[in-house]
Amino acid sequence: MALHLKPFAEQPDEQSGKACATRPGAEASGTEEGDVAERAHAKIVGNVANQLWHSDSSFQRPRAKYSMLCAVVVPPEGGETEFADLRAAHDALPDWRKRQVDDLTAVHYALHATQRQFVYQHRWRVGDLVIWDNTATVHRGRYYDFSQRRELRRATTEEVTPSPEAQALAGA
Repeated sequence: MALHLKPFAEQPDEQSGKACATRPGAEASGTEEGDVAERAHAKIVGNVANQLWHSDSSFQRPRAKYSMLCAVVVPPEGGETEFADLRAAHDALPDWRKRQVDDLTAVHYALHATQRQFVYQHRWRVGDLVIWDNTATVHRGRYYDFSQRRELRRATTEEVTPSPEAQALAGA
């Protein structure tokens, strides 16, 4: 499978001196000037929506394969990111249930996978980098005080060669 990494500029973080190769402002609660955004600002509204389970850009063609988040500024409390493992959730199903669902094509499902035993919670520290597979993982940001600054920078790879699942969806 070929992957294409979208280019982003490398920018050193002012708190740690570590660099994150990303696009500015992704997953941020601040304005482009570095101020904390007002509650009705589009970035805050987006951060509220990010608290729901989702995968990145799964609706796009080509779809996103891998995503990477790098912590630039983290609030003193909250703002963790949780990741649910869809493959582990599938593997834990009883055999009779697997037989029921194995021939189905699912788009945006996560209820079984979001049970605690399939979820990893990452508590961010400045400079942390987390990489995940969007085709096997859903994630969500957790609540934090939006009056605090939080900036995570994201880069995403595109799936250049569609997986068998994506080919099946395209043919449907």
